Amino acid sequence: MIHAILNHNTINVPQTHFIHEKENRNNNCKIIYNYKSLCTSYTISSIFIYLPIINGKFNNTDTDIEHAINNTNNSNNSNNNSNNLFFYKPNENKLIIDSLLMLEREILNKYNLEHQLNKNPVYTIYNLINRGFFHVNKLLNNDISTNNNLCLKIFGIWEKESEIGITFKIYNYV
Repeated sequence: MIHAILNHNTINVPQTHFIHEKENRNNNCKIIYNYKSLCTSYTISSIFIYLPIINGKFNNTDTDIEHAINNTNNSNNSNNNSNNLFFYKPNENKLIIDSLLMLEREILNKYNLEHQLNKNPVYTIYNLINRGFFHVNKLLNNDISTNNNLCLKIFGIWEKESEIGITFKIYNYV
């Protein structure tokens, strides 16, 4: 399987496609992306996006970590290790945050249109990225505390009775 980390500005939303699994009770679907360049073309399972966060670092202070853990509405909090919290100032990263919001909006609008829905979009990526810290998942066995190479992996779309949103995780990579 091919994985490529793409720049957030180069993703062409019309090249995203939604795949529903047969045994899917909760209406979630996967995203695949048809990547095309001048010399090659291939399909990617999920979308990996480079996150160029400015002035970010792992584990600011004990107070910041406590504040982050207490203010995280993440259902996977029990799996969150405070050593994997990445801190930054949203106002210094406004361009990437706004760009990700536009991308998220385009993907959810496409999903609503293709499935003839009128569900309210929940901007889960934007809501997470805009708060100034997030949990980073490990790819491989690298020491994430010294590695600020971050990527956003978009898996698919979740769907509830009146809302839709994007499923994703943030990873670091070597």
